[in-house]
Amino acid sequence: MLSKDQKTLLFRILYLLLFIFLVVSLFSLFKDFRKSIDLIRNSNKDFIYLILLFTFTNFSVAAYSYIKLSFFPLGVIKSTIVQVAANTMNRILPAGLGALGTLYDFLVRSKNTKTQALALVAINNILGLIAGVVTLLSLVVIGNFSAITNLHLKFTNIIYATLIFIFIVFANFLLYKKVKRFNLFLKDLLKQLITFKDRKSNLALAFAAQLILNVSNVLCLYFASRALGIHINIADIAISYNFAVLFGSLIPAPGGVGSVDAGLVAILVIFGSTLPQAVSISIIFRVFNMWVPFIVGLPAIFYARNKKYI
Repeated sequence: MLSKDQKTLLFRILYLLLFIFLVVSLFSLFKDFRKSIDLIRNSNKDFIYLILLFTFTNFSVAAYSYIKLSFFPLGVIKSTIVQVAANTMNRILPAGLGALGTLYDFLVRSKNTKTQALALVAINNILGLIAGVVTLLSLVVIGNFSAITNLHLKFTNIIYATLIFIFIVFANFLLYKKVKRFNLFLKDLLKQLITFKDRKSNLALAFAAQLILNVSNVLCLYFASRALGIHINIADIAISYNFAVLFGSLIPAPGGVGSVDAGLVAILVIFGSTLPQAVSISIIFRVFNMWVPFIVGLPAIFYARNKKYI
């Protein structure tokens, strides 16, 4: 059996090798960047404004979800500012730790107990996961299942993708195998969920907010494609977005830098986009959905800390 330190070292080496693989893959795309930049220069700015509008509206929607879930009242403006700050922290720390830590701290400072705060973050993420699945299935139905029939897959590509997925899951299992602690967490989570039997409407409203968030993010990716004059089925867009998020969550880089981008480009190419088109869509989506809010969120962090929100 490997010791804890040996497992951690192995985990880091495996992820380093995977990260190098992603970087090499991205460098191999540089020859197509000129075509991508030309596409971006001629993009429709109206759709970019829509991406920004939906992106910044999402912070208030995400704040509303926590407002409905919290065991104690939360201010709308205060919660929105914290959401902006948490989004930026998520780009600084890997594996979503920045956002989770910021929101946990905010909930504790808002009179929730530590157990309640931890449960609220978990419940909110679970609702988001369920909402994501519902959104994906709904959009695939709307797209008449064309997303499934239009897949341009080769058997070897499926094998490679499956092996990489198994490798990533196994690496995570080696590092995060905490069975007893996880069971205790589930018991605490269940206790907090039971308390919502008298707050069903709040739970439903928080779920509705998560649905809106998922649809909004999918639409942002759709607007990125339309900005370039590229027409992609909404179901294809929904699957592409969720695949990129999943791929990014499996590789704990801050904000999914590199992993989400690589996953998004790969799945768009699989769905039939050319490489320059896929790269252009990824650049527009990530710049205006990630990096612009990141810059705006920097002063939000200092403001929230100064006001002792976090």
